[in-house]
Amino acid sequence: MLLQTNLVIETKNLQIFERNFEKYKSNIRFPHVDPSLPSTKDILFQTYENGQLLNDFMDTCKDSKIRKKLAYLGVNAYLKMLFVDNFIHADLHPGNILVHLDEKSPGEPIIIFLDVGLTSSLSRSDKKNFYDLFRAIANYDSTEAATLIIERAPNAKEIDEQSKIGFRKEMAVLIEGVIRTPLKQVEVGLVLRNVLDLGKKYHIKLESY
Repeated sequence: MLLQTNLVIETKNLQIFERNFEKYKSNIRFPHVDPSLPSTKDILFQTYENGQLLNDFMDTCKDSKIRKKLAYLGVNAYLKMLFVDNFIHADLHPGNILVHLDEKSPGEPIIIFLDVGLTSSLSRSDKKNFYDLFRAIANYDSTEAATLIIERAPNAKEIDEQSKIGFRKEMAVLIEGVIRTPLKQVEVGLVLRNVLDLGKKYHIKLESY
């Protein structure tokens, strides 16, 4: 949490994200840091970004095309952070995401990511684990997703067959529930907590994802 209070770190993170998403700034943005006004650990000079919080926007926007475009932007922005840049916003939740419609191109949503004090990067093995798991979920293959977690668990050789069966069954229910849940209603923190709870229940140590 101390990293979030050091605004020099957040300044550097904003500059990195801006550079990484330079080609996509028409639809995916971060607050711009003014280099002529040096930031300190207590003060950050950045542009004011106009927009609605993600949940508020989703509550008022009934246009299915816009909603789909927004979901596409959000997913692709995250995948770019993860698989292309390996520099990930580590505090993504609806309160840190603004949305507004482009005045010059009606119907085109613009997504703005805020509060980038916390970031993360994955090791090569973690990146592969996440990629394989994401691919399984994207293919609606909840059984494969559960199997990947079991096979790559640090204590894989110690897991008995009954635990494997139970974990696969409950993970399938959990993942299928997430797949069927509208984007605005998905609570990532709760999903991760449920996965951790299942791991504890069946004595499966979870590898990093």
